[in-house]
Amino acid sequence: MNNKKTFSKLLSLTMAFCMLFVAASGVFVKTAQAATKPVELYYAKSPQYNPVGSFFAEGYVAIQNLGAIKKVTVRYTYNGSDWYDVAASYFRTTSDGLESWYFKTPSTDGSSTCTFAIKYDVNGTTYWDNNGGNNYKLAWYAPTFVLQKSVVIKDRVIKNDTSFSGTIVLKNLAYNKQVKVRYTTNNWATYKDVSATFGTDLGNGLESWNFTDVIPSGSTVKFSIYYIVNGVTYWDNNFGANYTI
Repeated sequence: MNNKKTFSKLLSLTMAFCMLFVAASGVFVKTAQAATKPVELYYAKSPQYNPVGSFFAEGYVAIQNLGAIKKVTVRYTYNGSDWYDVAASYFRTTSDGLESWYFKTPSTDGSSTCTFAIKYDVNGTTYWDNNGGNNYKLAWYAPTFVLQKSVVIKDRVIKNDTSFSGTIVLKNLAYNKQVKVRYTTNNWATYKDVSATFGTDLGNGLESWNFTDVIPSGSTVKFSIYYIVNGVTYWDNNFGANYTI
């Protein structure tokens, strides 16, 4: 047998199943490494809490950094026939080397549905994530969320003078799971984990979970979310930046 070919196969298998360590709130955890595509939707959502008549779609896109000059565009329609483009903007490079880009479609008073796909232009080549040819679709009521590359995301978070609460959306990968929020009120000198509880089945294989905790009066809270299922830990730590409220 060719030794070079054998080594190459072993290396490929090792890389395909390797686990990488990512920093979340200063603590290292194991997380699964997904296959990388040139462009892929992390997640998108439409408003649940905005006034009626103020509909839009927003979310984050993952891209490979294939060149210094690049353009990420979301092509969308509110009526199914008239298509428009809105530019995404660079947010942050993640620990796995991918770039996260944020997008938001213009608000509209005349629709409550947004159909969209993602376009990535770099080095004279155009890459698409159009959900396997089906495009992505968001509605005012359901489905309000699309989780593609992301497995768990922060939804709504509320803080008052003495409490901190919110909702989390995740893919239902198994019945047995743990969903927690890790937060600090002293800039990570110490932190606390608080467990979330099941809220509701959102359909499309998604669930919402709720959490709440008491905090010192007047605190600034920094936090991340993690989800343990099937022996794997998934994080939403705002692409490594954590959330602040």
